[in-house]
Amino acid sequence: MVQTLTNDDFVITEEKINYRHTNSIDPSNEEAYGNVMERIKSQGGLFYEDDFISKVTQKTLVVNGKNDLVVPLSHAYRFLELINDSWGYIVPHCGHWAMIEQPSDFASAVSRFIESH
Repeated sequence: MVQTLTNDDFVITEEKINYRHTNSIDPSNEEAYGNVMERIKSQGGLFYEDDFISKVTQKTLVVNGKNDLVVPLSHAYRFLELINDSWGYIVPHCGHWAMIEQPSDFASAVSRFIESH
């Protein structure tokens, strides 16, 4: 699972595996994840109509790993097209887990966005 969520260069340690596992078996996380997955299943996948996305009026930062296998980069670009007040931050050498693979870079981008808006 960790390998799928991360870039090929990411060093997978026992600590990261334990982190992912511990979070996955936490009862509150398990319940929330189950609810999310049920919603995704009921609608036939993780998908939102363009009209729904374009209704977002909040200033939005779209962060995507350049090598994300779960949410491809094309999805990030599409969100940027559809959300009027949106900014994008693409993290190089990064898969789906931007906040874990590149924590300083991710935190810096989010902090700059929050401080400027």
